Amino acid sequence: MMRNLITTALLTAAAALALAPAAQAEDYHDYHDATSDFVLYTDPAAVNAQANHKQVLSSIYGFDHPIYCKGAFPAGPFTDCMQHDDFGWFHLQPTQLPQLGTVWLHLT
Repeated sequence: MMRNLITTALLTAAAALALAPAAQAEDYHDYHDATSDFVLYTDPAAVNAQANHKQVLSSIYGFDHPIYCKGAFPAGPFTDCMQHDDFGWFHLQPTQLPQLGTVWLHLT
């Protein structure tokens, strides 16, 4: 009797898990909000950005405007980043700097 009850409970739980919607993985081929993955170049934390899994931003807009990137950072590099301003989206240019790593620049 107890064995039937346990078997029924396990089968019910397995059926519920099979019918539950699977969590969708984020598609890193699309742009996603990556503002929290950055520190400003003027921030003392920029020196340790790589060790803290952050990217460095050099932009006149700072964090007042969102930054969207492609890529699975910190598991992999960002492949492209853009920042929004009053006129639309503009691409940030990645530059490698010694001891800082990748710095994303707003070039006008």
